[in-house]
Amino acid sequence: MLSNKELSALINLLSWASEKKPDNVEFKSMLDKFNSLTDLKVPEIPNYNTDDLDLCLDNLSKLTSEYSKLDGGSPMELYDNIKTAMTSQLEYLATHKDRFIDKANYFEDVLKDQLKVQLMYIIVNEQGISINQAEKVVKGDMRYVEYRDKVQELKEYASILKSAYNVYDKIWAGLLQSVSTSKQERNHSNFQN
Repeated sequence: MLSNKELSALINLLSWASEKKPDNVEFKSMLDKFNSLTDLKVPEIPNYNTDDLDLCLDNLSKLTSEYSKLDGGSPMELYDNIKTAMTSQLEYLATHKDRFIDKANYFEDVLKDQLKVQLMYIIVNEQGISINQAEKVVKGDMRYVEYRDKVQELKEYASILKSAYNVYDKIWAGLLQSVSTSKQERNHSNFQN
């Protein structure tokens, strides 16, 4: 890959050559090849349907509310039902949380490593400015801003999923402890009788 300085020199040379010899097919061909390199070639960020994840978070919230309403005298069956339901919801959340975080990180890397560089080349070609100037201009380019905003939305939702998982996992651990303690107490009292 060319350095910024080499790329800038190449752009200037090809532009100058095509102006000096407008009928020269070889220069036009080289300029066309270079221009084709400046077409954006980055993956689109798909619109993710988060309805199932939102439903999972809502279910976990309801289960947590049910659990918090239980008292020490509640039947063991209620604890077991909540534990079973929370376990399946947490497994679902854990799987999709990690996938969502991976995708958010992937598109953030695309933004930084591919889109920014490609847009700089395009800006240099379109505006005839240096690479250093293009690096300052690129973050205001609408193509960059739109992609960055989509990446930010993904990262924010991934952060919500990660935080929710951490909270519900701790609640689930408390529920497991409650079930275990309750079973031990019940076994101990049955043994005493």
